[in-house]
Amino acid sequence: MTTYLVEAYHLLRVLVPAGFGWSALRWGYRRYLKYREDLVLSTFHNNDPDGPWQSANGVVGELYLKAALSDAPGFFPPRNPSSNHRLRVFFYRTRHAIRRVILPNKNEADKILRTLWERKLLERAGWGHTENEFYKLRAAVG
Repeated sequence: MTTYLVEAYHLLRVLVPAGFGWSALRWGYRRYLKYREDLVLSTFHNNDPDGPWQSANGVVGELYLKAALSDAPGFFPPRNPSSNHRLRVFFYRTRHAIRRVILPNKNEADKILRTLWERKLLERAGWGHTENEFYKLRAAVG
């Protein structure tokens, strides 16, 4: 009987951390998806009641433009060359390379927009003359 308890103890010693690791991975992935949804939603600005309408191309273009403008100092030559400039350039360029991986491409942005539309956070234009779907932020969610 004691050997069975010892085996059960060793099995639990292996399974509990594995379960915790799996839960941590699932939590991290959900948080990553939420981060990407927030990125896409940050491109919508409702100043006009009739718009602005955004497609997946517009969302991706705005996200990449914001990333490029915030990382631009790493790609321009310095006014006063110093050793500190190389360190700053390294951080700007590394951040820009990481953002290129994290930011959604057109297909991923289209999927994110579709899920936000299904959750009724966005409304679809329904225009038939374009191949792209256009969305805008709902005035009242509900």
